[in-house]
Amino acid sequence: MTQTTRPHTSPTPSAIALSSDAEPIYRERLLERRREANAIFLWLLPAQWLFALLLAFTVSPRAWAGLSSTVHPHVWAALLGGGLIVSAPLAFIRWRPQDKITGHVVAIAQMLFSALLIHLTGGRLETHFHVFGSLAILAFYLDRSVLLTATAVVVSDHLLRGLFYPESVYGVSTAGWWRSLEHGGWVLFEVLFLVYFAHRTFRRTLRLAAESAASQQALKESEHRFRLVIETAYDAYVAMDADGLIAGWNEQAVKTFGWTSAEVMGESLADRIIPERFREAHRRGMARFLQSREGKVLNQRLELFALHRNGSEFPVEMTISAVRCGETYLFNAFLRDITERREAARQREDMHRQLLETSRQAGKAEVAVGVLHNVGNVLNSVNVSAGMIHDTVRNSKVAALGEVVELLRSQDGGLAEFLANDPRGRLIPDLLGRLTDSLRAEQTRLTSEASSLVSHIGHIRETVSLQQSHGSISGVAEKLAAAQLIEDALKLEGSAMVRHGINVQRELEPVPPMIGDRHKTLQILVNLLRNAKQAMATNGARGKQLTLQVRHAEGGPVRMIVRDNGTGIPAENLSRIFNHGFTTKPSGHGFGLHISALAAREMGGTLTAESDGAEQGASFTLELPLAPAEAPRPTNGGPVAPPSFPPSVSPTPVLTANEP
Repeated sequence: MTQTTRPHTSPTPSAIALSSDAEPIYRERLLERRREANAIFLWLLPAQWLFALLLAFTVSPRAWAGLSSTVHPHVWAALLGGGLIVSAPLAFIRWRPQDKITGHVVAIAQMLFSALLIHLTGGRLETHFHVFGSLAILAFYLDRSVLLTATAVVVSDHLLRGLFYPESVYGVSTAGWWRSLEHGGWVLFEVLFLVYFAHRTFRRTLRLAAESAASQQALKESEHRFRLVIETAYDAYVAMDADGLIAGWNEQAVKTFGWTSAEVMGESLADRIIPERFREAHRRGMARFLQSREGKVLNQRLELFALHRNGSEFPVEMTISAVRCGETYLFNAFLRDITERREAARQREDMHRQLLETSRQAGKAEVAVGVLHNVGNVLNSVNVSAGMIHDTVRNSKVAALGEVVELLRSQDGGLAEFLANDPRGRLIPDLLGRLTDSLRAEQTRLTSEASSLVSHIGHIRETVSLQQSHGSISGVAEKLAAAQLIEDALKLEGSAMVRHGINVQRELEPVPPMIGDRHKTLQILVNLLRNAKQAMATNGARGKQLTLQVRHAEGGPVRMIVRDNGTGIPAENLSRIFNHGFTTKPSGHGFGLHISALAAREMGGTLTAESDGAEQGASFTLELPLAPAEAPRPTNGGPVAPPSFPPSVSPTPVLTANEP
């Protein structure tokens, strides 16, 4: 039966104060050294006994007296004395390994074995080295008291046997007492160094214990901080081992998934929080990673669906990392429920869509107002022409001609005499001549006004037709001619340009066809023309110059440029000119240019602005990609649709607004 006793340890030196955490580490290290020393003597003591028996039976197994012999006393000394010496330390090592006294018992036994071996070899000088080797091994206990005990045994043995039985220790019949002192002095010389070594090692053990305790304390504090971070994290933390079992679960995970930590720890992660339709893919991904050490979803921000305790699915944003732990892996995932964020995004998208639709309708209304304004101007001209025709017809000399005809009919056959002899008849030819000239003049005026009226009505028809052709289809990509779009935009805004005294200069190079939405492109151009017109409203004496350009560089997009010499754009506003809600006008909305830029981007192009500063004019450039070579050209019957726009998400209506 094993006896359990309180371990005894050497007192700690006052030079090194141990904390409550370091004390157990220090004691454990001393006990470990003691166990190591015990393990050495556990086989060394029996081995020495066997060696003593072998020595006794080999060298002088029998004692002879003439022809008779008996068993030599050395044999009995090796057998009985060695067995007695071995039994006590082995018993202490077996049943009291942690006691301090065990080291002293072992020291006494080891020194007695040295004495036995010296006796068995007849006091040979070489055997005395066993003493010094034994002391070195006893130093493993790191206890100077054990070394002092061993020293006392050795010195006492040499002194007593040197006085009473010198042959067994020195191999001579007589020896002086000083010889024992000499041997004891050499033993003390070695013990001094061994005590110093033990003391150094002892202090090093104390220092290592203190450092280990500090490291463990730092590790505990680090782990505590890590747990605090995990537990107070806004995101749910879920850890999984290589077997797919849940190994970590913080408080936010409880709120997110509905499971407590006690309910899920050690359970299958796939069965708890992964929707059933994704579980097989999850297991395949795990197997692939464990085999190849490569994972497609690791260290990336993902948006997936997770499973709540109540069986409902909800969207989560998550990142996953794999940490090597020995021969296995630990997978750490941080998840965040993004249900509210997605709902907010959906609401923003709905609001954005409504805003775009409102903008589109407002843009159509703006264009319609422009059309009506142009038509109104033409109707004024029509009204003038109609009034002139009305006045000409009302004041016509046709009535006088009728009176002459009635006068001639009233002569009843005496027309010749009337014309020849009657004073009134003689005036008829001259009157008819003047009437003819007057009627011819009226005919000329009526013809001119009728032609003008026909022209004005044709202008009205053309303007309405143009608006109908551009406004009837939206969101369809087709081949577009840049110069024609510039001309169409001018037709819609031409009368306003004339009315405001703006000189329009065209620099339209022949360019390949581009691809885009005709309606959006026209509205962008009309918007730019109106902005340019308003920017030049206060030019005064320096005149109003609007330059329209179409350019194309080899391999690049088609560029439509609207350049004015108006108020310009300050440098600090150039970076904000296309921001939603930004405007420099008291009555501006702040989304005309923003929507125009979005529309240009959705068609695969760009809308940019340049200006040298205030009062230096501005230049807006609309770039659209070239049409694919195989794309069909537009026809008179209406636009045709190629496969799709250049990269875009969804068609966006364009707002034509009074933006700077």
